[in-house]
Amino acid sequence: MRSVSSGNIFKQTLLASLIAATVLSLAACSGSGSVRSSSGGLGVGPAGSGSSSSGSSGSEGSGTSGSSGNSGTGSSGSGSSGTGTGTGSGSGSGSGGITGTGGSGSGSGGNGSGNGGSGGGNGGGGGGNGGSGTPQPSNLIGSVATGAGGVVSGLGGAVSTVGSQLTNQSLLGNNALTQGLSGVIANTGNAVVALGSGVSSGLGQIGNSSDPVGTTVQSLGGVVNDSGKAVNDLGQTVASVGSFQGSPIQPITSTLGGVVSTVGNDVSAGSTPLDHTLSTGLVKTVTQAVSNTVTPVATLGQSNTAGGGNLVATASQVGGNATSGVGSIVSAVGAQVASTGSSVPGASPVTQLVGNTVQGAGSAVTTLGNGVTAGLGQSGSISNPVGVTAAGATNAVTGVGQTLASTGQALASATGSGTASGLSPVTSLVGNVVTTAGNTVASVGSGGTAGVNGALQPVTQTVSNVVNGVASLTGTSGTGGLIGAATGSSSSSSSNKDQGLLGLLGKHSL
Repeated sequence: MRSVSSGNIFKQTLLASLIAATVLSLAACSGSGSVRSSSGGLGVGPAGSGSSSSGSSGSEGSGTSGSSGNSGTGSSGSGSSGTGTGTGSGSGSGSGGITGTGGSGSGSGGNGSGNGGSGGGNGGGGGGNGGSGTPQPSNLIGSVATGAGGVVSGLGGAVSTVGSQLTNQSLLGNNALTQGLSGVIANTGNAVVALGSGVSSGLGQIGNSSDPVGTTVQSLGGVVNDSGKAVNDLGQTVASVGSFQGSPIQPITSTLGGVVSTVGNDVSAGSTPLDHTLSTGLVKTVTQAVSNTVTPVATLGQSNTAGGGNLVATASQVGGNATSGVGSIVSAVGAQVASTGSSVPGASPVTQLVGNTVQGAGSAVTTLGNGVTAGLGQSGSISNPVGVTAAGATNAVTGVGQTLASTGQALASATGSGTASGLSPVTSLVGNVVTTAGNTVASVGSGGTAGVNGALQPVTQTVSNVVNGVASLTGTSGTGGLIGAATGSSSSSSSNKDQGLLGLLGKHSL
């Protein structure tokens, strides 16, 4: 009995020891591993009782792989994997967990993934239809002017580029001084570009533009504007020279720079009224007159030249346009004189009398010039160019007479009342004489116009036949003209070159 009892006691003691050892082993095998998530991937928890944490979102464009979890010490435990997703263009993957030492547990691989980036944007729209652009120069003078304007604009553009890059130089730095100098150089270059562009778009388009001289002159407004900006930047540069801390010259440079900047701003502000002045009034009249005069010379020999395309027509157009231009200028001056009296008390009657007389005289001169342009300026194209020119001359005489008559009437009534009424007998007498003379001259002019269009028409026609014959010999289109054959100009076929005088001489080996 004692042996059996001792055996039972031994078994119970052994079983209790095994149970205790098992409990102690289980308590010792719980590890302290944790889960770490990486950007764009999922970390792997170690064996043991590690806690799970969520991964942060991945950066846009790429996903990174998750890192493996650290191993825990224990037995037969397993860690849960972390969860993290990244958005980007790549994809991530997690590596397997490290097997825990001292136990048989293992961590599962993390599942890292990144969403791919979105596709590219839509392609740019198709280009717009090409604009008409600036026409090519149609003659030698236009080509030369366009080339010269391009050279000037190119030089200005180079200067402007140098100025704009000045603040980007590390050696000089980007400060108030370099900024001011950059503005001075860049705006000076812009002024040169404006001048060159004005020459190209103005004189460069002679023959294509109605007032090429005016276009070039009007570009001076932009030149003045950019020049004023350059002066303003110069003032800022001067002010910045002494702007450092403790500078003894700061009051001087600041004051001087302010004065210079003010001048520059005033110059720029003056460009707006200058633009208006250059495009209207007397200046516009002068530039238009000059354009009308030089255009026929520049387009001499072109097949699309207005008129007969010969020396007679060209010379007449130059003379007629020049005469008309002078008349337009005189008329514009008269209009200015007539309007100045409104600002001076009591001067209006006098200024209107003088201004209207000058304006009338200018109109008569313009009529004469227009007659030459429309008549002899069309030699070779119309049947009676002499008659048209003669009619213009007689109409001009009529205009002079009408102007004199109007002036006489104004004189006769100028002193009818007021403080100068005592001079009324004298002014009335003089006014009546001038009016009578004016009416006489106007009658002569009217009679001359009637004669040109009537009894003198056969005479003018005979003379016109001679003029047109000379015009055909001095043609510039190569269709029988002396100059056209000599210069090799042609309008439609090479056979036309043989119709000129030099072509005939060459054909007969003379």
